[in-house]
Amino acid sequence: MFMLTLYEDFRYALRLIAGNRTVSAAVFVSLALGIGASASMFGAADSFLFRPLRVSQTEKVVRITSVTQSNALGGISYPDFDDLRKRITVFDGLTTVQELGAAVTTYDRTQSRITFGLLVSSDFFRTMRLQPVIGRAFFPEEDETPGRDAVAMISYALWQRDFGGRPDVIGKTIQVNRTDLTVIGVVPQRFTGTNPFIHPEFYAPRMMAHALDDPGVSPLTDRSLRKAEVYGRLKPGVSTRQAREEIARLASQLAQENPGTDRGQSMGVYSQIGFRIAADPGNFTAALLLLLIGVLVLAIACVNVANLLLSTAPARTRETAVRLAIGATRSRLIRQFIVESFIISTAATAAGLGIAALVARFISSVQIGVLFIPANIEMQADMRVVLFAFAVGMGSGILAGLIPAFRCSRGDLNVLMRAADPRVGRSRTPFRQFLVGAQVALATVVLVVSGLALESLWLLQKADPGFRIDNVLAICVDSTLGRGLPVDQSHQFYQQLLERVRMMPGVETAGLAHHVPLGLLGNSTDVKIEGYAMPEGQNAISISSTIVGDGYFDTLRIPLVRGRAFDSRDTKDAPKTVIINEAMAEKYWPGRDPIGERIEIRTPKPITADIVGIARMTKYRSFDEKSAPFLYLPLRQSEESFVWLIVATKGDAGTFVPAIRNVVRELGPTQPIYDIRLMNDVVRKQALWGDTLTAQIATGIGMAGLVLGVLGLYGMLAYSVSRRTREIGIRMAVGATNHRIYRMVVLQGLKLSCAGIAAGIVLAGALASAMSEAMRPADPEDPRVFGAVAGLLVIVSLLSCFYPARRAAKIDPTECLRAE
Repeated sequence: MFMLTLYEDFRYALRLIAGNRTVSAAVFVSLALGIGASASMFGAADSFLFRPLRVSQTEKVVRITSVTQSNALGGISYPDFDDLRKRITVFDGLTTVQELGAAVTTYDRTQSRITFGLLVSSDFFRTMRLQPVIGRAFFPEEDETPGRDAVAMISYALWQRDFGGRPDVIGKTIQVNRTDLTVIGVVPQRFTGTNPFIHPEFYAPRMMAHALDDPGVSPLTDRSLRKAEVYGRLKPGVSTRQAREEIARLASQLAQENPGTDRGQSMGVYSQIGFRIAADPGNFTAALLLLLIGVLVLAIACVNVANLLLSTAPARTRETAVRLAIGATRSRLIRQFIVESFIISTAATAAGLGIAALVARFISSVQIGVLFIPANIEMQADMRVVLFAFAVGMGSGILAGLIPAFRCSRGDLNVLMRAADPRVGRSRTPFRQFLVGAQVALATVVLVVSGLALESLWLLQKADPGFRIDNVLAICVDSTLGRGLPVDQSHQFYQQLLERVRMMPGVETAGLAHHVPLGLLGNSTDVKIEGYAMPEGQNAISISSTIVGDGYFDTLRIPLVRGRAFDSRDTKDAPKTVIINEAMAEKYWPGRDPIGERIEIRTPKPITADIVGIARMTKYRSFDEKSAPFLYLPLRQSEESFVWLIVATKGDAGTFVPAIRNVVRELGPTQPIYDIRLMNDVVRKQALWGDTLTAQIATGIGMAGLVLGVLGLYGMLAYSVSRRTREIGIRMAVGATNHRIYRMVVLQGLKLSCAGIAAGIVLAGALASAMSEAMRPADPEDPRVFGAVAGLLVIVSLLSCFYPARRAAKIDPTECLRAE
């Protein structure tokens, strides 16, 4: 019986929706935009911060870090990991991950490319509860003997792209950093690694670290090298607090047993989200900002829907009164309204998910500025987004449907029968005007946030990075990975390449660097400074650093305040040298000249180096970074073979690419070039990809809020004119001109709009000040942004007032009064 009644309610609701197509369509569009915006923002925030590893019972997987006074999120050494694994009792599995950039050659072996992989312990796939698509995972014995088991698992994407998804990939060979690895399995498609942005293409046993990574160090046995990321899976019934207590106790034991390397070190346990928030608070702020914008747009949509539904209240009130008079119960009538709202909300949620899917496709197509390493934001309208959208859509739609349900079904039956008569009905316009004002205020807040995001991007695009970017070319090479040359011979090759390129007509100068400035990749160096009092329990200071060769500072026009640049004197056998920046000089040698001072570089074999120069401050990692110490190390004195050749030209640098390619081929016919970029593109596009994406998202959401605000104002004015037809007819009959009626309606709309804009400006100012860090470098109180938003809203308000005012001015008083 209940199902039959519900079926009848559905049929009746569909007839009502079809009979009131204009309002139903407006409600549908409003909800679709609101749900689409909020679902898109949730999907973006989820991709940036909230999405856990795509593994079974992911809430049980936690991150374990080393904790010192300078870094609470450090890596863990492999010897410490081995000791932990033997002693833990609260974990069902403990595994290591080490990121590795590598030159990989697959299948035809015609050209290697730089990509990204992971060195993992043998229990990685068991701990993560991952089953290979084909083949097998690593055996425990493959985690015992260094360099013995040259095997690898490959990603699903690599399997499809380079091997055509064929099952005979098992047993094939891939070459990683010129070491042959036999493919033993394929990782499931859903798992794309532990980094939310960069997806590994191969997995190798950590016992291959010496062969695949830097051969000059021994991470498997050196307790001072903390390169491993450690993940653990909690046993059933074990809480994160219990895991923290045990890990802290074991870390204390290790510090007592190994005072030379572990003194002053503890260990911490983080949930996946907790680690991401601690590692990058800026991402957390950005995620909150995105969610806030989505919620604001959804609020605008809900207010708009409430206004639209209230406009139908007079007609629906008479309808419900008639149904009550013939025996319908109030609960049945309320259920009818809910069913009607449910149908529209379901359709709007589906449309909103379509919008969210389009936004996800756009965001996923954005290439992150990691140069040669393929990286992107993996955003999908997956089940988490679907569930969020349906919860928001059903909740907001049904809640909005309850407003007219209670409005139309309460009160005395006789009063309800007469409620639709404009001569006796009481107008609810004041409440609707309040809702419209609130809608305009929320739209103002969204537009101000969007404006500040655009201003921030504009300021960053104009900012001076502190080095030359025009007519500069960056070319990525590595003779050790590409041709198998020893490091010394690679350095000789680079010197020959520099000399040849510098002699080319039109080339001003050229230099070498391990990293391109303002790229996402970077290094840090642990140092001990003579005469500087180290914090208690701390053995070294971690300083951001890079390795540069001859001509680097001249090529990028980075002036040296004092001292000299690196040159031919800084050979491998010469005394070690470094160059520091102004911030490092001011922090560690305040009031005195650091030239000639010495620092100790804390490597497995500590090195003492002399400071020979002080470089002017530039931007190193991002445009909005604060001044921080930075260290330059000479390429000739390092074991690094991966370099960028940076070439400054007199004309368009892009035209020099073929000639430089020819020079590389002449010197090394088999030498691959992994990447070629214009420095202008690196700095203006790739370094600002996140700011550009944020501004694009904020602008799109701002436009959605603006459209909803305009629809709300227009709907309220159109409703007001329809309810005041008799009044307007009387006014015109007693002498009011068309112009006066027109002005009356326009002024009504402008008053509402200006009141909403004023309230929105106040709210936006408070929000921008509270989240000033997320708005950097824009001024959260910039009057230009607030003025532009206010002006835009006034203009669109006038446009939205035009048609209702024009309709009111054309009312014929004779026909109006005759109808009454």
